[in-house]
Amino acid sequence: MERILTIPLSYFSSRDTLIWHHHSTGMYTVSSGYHLASDLDAVDQSSSSRVHSSWWKFFWSLQLPPKVKIFAWKAVHDALPVATLLVKKKVITDSTCSICKQAWESVGHALFHCRYARAVWRNSSLSFDWRLAATMQKGDYIFHLSSILSKAEMEQLFCTLWTIWNERNRVVHGQKARPASVDSSRGVIGVGAILRDSNGVVVAALSKKLIGNFRSHEMEATALFHSLNWAIQQQLPLSIVESDALMVVNALRAPFNSNSSFSDLIIDISCLLSFLSSVTISHVKRSANIAAHDLAKFALGVDEACSWFEEIPPPIYSVIVNECSF
Repeated sequence: MERILTIPLSYFSSRDTLIWHHHSTGMYTVSSGYHLASDLDAVDQSSSSRVHSSWWKFFWSLQLPPKVKIFAWKAVHDALPVATLLVKKKVITDSTCSICKQAWESVGHALFHCRYARAVWRNSSLSFDWRLAATMQKGDYIFHLSSILSKAEMEQLFCTLWTIWNERNRVVHGQKARPASVDSSRGVIGVGAILRDSNGVVVAALSKKLIGNFRSHEMEATALFHSLNWAIQQQLPLSIVESDALMVVNALRAPFNSNSSFSDLIIDISCLLSFLSSVTISHVKRSANIAAHDLAKFALGVDEACSWFEEIPPPIYSVIVNECSF
């Protein structure tokens, strides 16, 4: 329900459409369908095991999203791509945990014993011996937990495990953490934009708060839409639009070739760009966009949108001065 409420909607009229959420473009591919079918088939085969048939019956009764069930099957069968498994398959040569650097990364270590995982379990309402869980092999400790925890607690356990694994992947694969211009507890995001002339002098700037709790790329697209809309309303001259959101920039290069969850926003942005003549979209590093991000953070602490014209906004004064010193 929460995810449904946070799906970014088009600001113009658009038709509802089905999205294949197993691919980043939102469109079905043979490859993504094959991998999904393989994962589901593996889960089906495991559930027929005579040894754990009663446990799998219990498992299937849990109210869990398919992605969590697939993850759980892999965790129980030691099939998660942890360092020790990748070393055995000769994919990598070092089995040390890339998060804590303190032990070999087994499934049990990654989900229970790594210092980041331990921090999660210390603050969890679930009560069990996570030190013993760290020695888990082939899901034996999870089988044990199902005999002492309630059904609701097992659902909570698997969702927590999935979250720990997902965050582990963000770090290992270099994905960015949740942006600082988001306040998930209040369900708001900050938008920041800055307009400069050819000499780098600040012409105008915007700091605005919006209701929403979107994914990172959806938030970046939403911010770009509102920034462009503001510039058009203020009749500000634009020639180059810079963004550090590579996924958004790439999507804008072919706005009608995607069916992802934020494709409506991409089309909306393209519509706004059509009102601006000779405007180009350019991707820049995050380090080149610090001023805009600081304005977005500032927006979270104010009640109304703030605009500045022909002056340096106080929240980013030091940033602009530092840029001018180089």
